[in-house]
Formats: sequence, C-alpha cells, structure tokens
Amino acid sequence: MTEQAALELLNQLAYHQHKLDALTEEKETKVRGLIPIEVLEEQERIAAGYIAGMINESNIIADLRSSVEMAVIREGKTVKGDMLMAVYNKGRETWDGKLLSGFALAHPEIEAARKVGNPTISIRKI
Repeated sequence: MTEQAALELLNQLAYHQHKLDALTEEKETKVRGLIPIEVLEEQERIAAGYIAGMINESNIIADLRSSVEMAVIREGKTVKGDMLMAVYNKGRETWDGKLLSGFALAHPEIEAARKVGNPTISIRKI
C-alpha cells in the first residue's frame, strides 16, 4: 500500500469518526429537547449534590491505589483480596540499542540475540 492510499484511508476514518460524533451529539440534543427544563434543572441540582462526595471518594481511591502498589512492590508478589487483585509484574529488562549496535560492529556474534518486534500504530487527533 502506498503512502497516498494510507492517507486516503486515514482521511476516510477521520470523516466517519466525525460523522459518528455528529450523530451522537444530534441524538443527545433531541433527547434533551424532550425533557422539560424543570426536570433538567432538578437533574443538575441532584448531580451537584454528589460532586463533593465523588471527589472525596476519587481522592481516597487514588491514595489507596498508590499505597497498594507500593505495598505490593515491597512484597514482590501478587496480592489477592476479596474483590480485587494486585498483580505483581517484575520490571522489564531493556537494553541500550545504540550502545549495543556499536558493540555489534566489533562483535557481530551478538546480532543473533537481536530481535525486532512488529511495528504498532497509534491513531491520534491533530
């Protein structure tokens, strides 16, 4: 596939993502239009009453998550609770590619240990 073909596909993807967003927004606008203003205002008032509690719980969760992660790292093993499990994964081994490439010039036998993974694609909005 040529770069031009990939560009065309990417533009088609962007068009259809935009179209889906527009349809979703149009549907939500029409649904909101069916709800009396008094109901929408009451809905907002109720939601506002929960904001402080939700922020508090989110902060507690973030603190506990950090504490769990530190405790599991100190233990060095997976910890299983009644409803959650903190899975321990040892650190991944990495190598300095530039340094090894230079070393491979003098020691070509090290090339046998070299593995190159498949490329990955990340599609982002610009």
